[in-house]
Amino acid sequence: ELQEMRMRDSLSQMSILSFDHIELNQALDSSVFRLDYPEGVDVIRDGA
Repeated sequence: ELQEMRMRDSLSQMSILSFDHIELNQALDSSVFRLDYPEGVDVIRDGA
């Protein structure tokens, strides 16, 4: 079971994500994956 994830970026800074109260295989509404940007925000895309 995943409890923690560690990531090191190109500047050697470490980010640690800790997980608890994990519920597996839960149904997710599609709205969970929608990102609404605040007014005035510039969105920069990587071309993908």
